[in-house]
Amino acid sequence: MRIGHNECVNICEDRKIIKIIKQESEKWKKKQLIKNKMIKQKLIDEALQQFTGFKIGKWSNNIRELISSMGLKKEEWEYIKRTEDPDSILDEEDVEEINKIFKEDSA
Repeated sequence: MRIGHNECVNICEDRKIIKIIKQESEKWKKKQLIKNKMIKQKLIDEALQQFTGFKIGKWSNNIRELISSMGLKKEEWEYIKRTEDPDSILDEEDVEEINKIFKEDSA
């Protein structure tokens, strides 16, 4: 039995469509893997932050140690002050102390 031209064209088109579907499926799988890795890393980062907060809260009342362990930079502190309300988390004295620390470090 011979396959006509139209049947050949249809078979080729079907194969192209199947190939495209497979490629898109692989792209989606890769995106999901990347997304899952990012979510896991975020959870790990949050856990480390909580451990750090626990450790500092348990053994120190020194805000300078907290800033050092966080690796907080002056630009980040300025951003936090502009976009968040640090007074809702920290005492006014702590905010003033952090400002003073960054002022001393930049002098």
